[in-house]
Amino acid sequence: MKPNVLCVTGGMGAGKSLALELLNDWGWPVYPADDRAKWLVAQSVEMQTKLVDAFGSDALDAHGQPNGAVLSSLAFANQDAWNTLNGIIHPSVQQDFAQWQTEEPQCRASWVARESALLFEVDASPACTVVLLITASEETRKKRIVARQPERSAADLYRRMSFQWSDERKIAQLRAFDLHLTNDGTVADFTNELADKILSLTC
Repeated sequence: MKPNVLCVTGGMGAGKSLALELLNDWGWPVYPADDRAKWLVAQSVEMQTKLVDAFGSDALDAHGQPNGAVLSSLAFANQDAWNTLNGIIHPSVQQDFAQWQTEEPQCRASWVARESALLFEVDASPACTVVLLITASEETRKKRIVARQPERSAADLYRRMSFQWSDERKIAQLRAFDLHLTNDGTVADFTNELADKILSLTC
C-alpha cells in the first residue's frame, strides 16, 4: 500500500527547502525532486538527446547532467522554452517518484513528503494526498534567493521567478483540506507553525 503524499510547493525563496529539511529531521521520507531529476537525466540517453535537441549540446555538462547555468539562460528565455524543459523532465520525475514510493523505508511510512516546486504549473496536484503551499512576500523571497545563489545575477533570478504562478493563483487552487503556511518571520516561528500543521495530519 502506497503512503500518503504531502506535496510541498511554493515559489522560489518561499521556504520549501527548509520545510523539507525539517520533515526529514522529524523522520519523514523525503523525495528530493531536483536532485532526482539531475540523476535521471544523467542515466537517460533519451532525456539527454531531447535536451540537446531542444537547447544545444551545452545543455549538458561533461557528466551528462543538466548544465544549470546554460538551461537557466535558454529555458527561461520564453514560455515555450520553459514548457519544453518541463515536458522533458517532469514525466520522468513522476515515474521515478511512483517507483520510489514502493521502496524501503518509504513504503512502510504513513506519510512521505515530495518536493514539488511546479506542482500547479504542471498540473500534478491530483497525485497529492495533501498539498502544503508555502508563501512569502516578494521582497522576502527576492532577498533569500539572491543570498542563496550569489553567483547568479539578480535579474536572472527574478526572471526565473516570473515563470512561476503567483501566490494568489496558487492559493486559489488549494482544496479545503490542503495546507497553507506564510513564511515571512523567523525560522523558529516557521518551525513551530509547520510542526502544528504536521501534527494535524498525523494525529
